[in-house]
Amino acid sequence: MSLVEFTFDRERWKAYLARAYQCLHDIPEPSWQEKATTNYLKQSLVQIGYSINEFSDCTGVIGALVRVPLR
Repeated sequence: MSLVEFTFDRERWKAYLARAYQCLHDIPEPSWQEKATTNYLKQSLVQIGYSINEFSDCTGVIGALVRVPLR
């Protein structure tokens, strides 16, 4: 298995990140009660190909991007 270099194309993601920033700041929620924020992040991660793990006892989500090596 070889290492794949990760590069961040700022221009490609600029508009997406600006929208995400605005959406997240449009829905302020108290700490540990971020249900709308969690839902927004969950939908966003799934939309761009991440698998997600949620918590049963609190808000938040973990996104994992798994790449299968090419044969």
